[in-house]
Amino acid sequence: MLYPILKQAIPELLNIEASLFELNKLSDYFDDDIPFWFKKGIKGKKWTQIDCFSNTIKCSLPILEWCAGKGHLGRLIHHKTGAKVSAIEWSSDLCKQGQQLAVQQDIEQNFIEANVLLGEADEYLNQQQHVVALHACGHLHVHLINSAKKLSTKK
Repeated sequence: MLYPILKQAIPELLNIEASLFELNKLSDYFDDDIPFWFKKGIKGKKWTQIDCFSNTIKCSLPILEWCAGKGHLGRLIHHKTGAKVSAIEWSSDLCKQGQQLAVQQDIEQNFIEANVLLGEADEYLNQQQHVVALHACGHLHVHLINSAKKLSTKK
């Protein structure tokens, strides 16, 4: 298990539940019971990632999808949990496409056009939500982690 190794290097992990670090087989997370129209336009590997990731979210706290693209992950999480979803994306075109998909699929999801690297999305972070990101590469996820850390120390 990864947790014992990480907690030696990162003492803050002592307060995090060890089960969050358990790795299961991908098939343990795959859900065949999704309406076909959710998958439309999403290629195989990406769909598998979205489906498996969405199955790890078990509570109904609001969801903030970081660097959401068209918001596929957030829409599926809402479908499975009923959680309110906000999607942050810098591309206005992707925001428009994602909002159209949400309306077509009757999903409660709002899109926020913001450049996360410029801190334009930091105001949407709060301690009563889950933040998810499917492909927040490079500095996109680093900024998210640093912003969340600042928020957690502001108690």
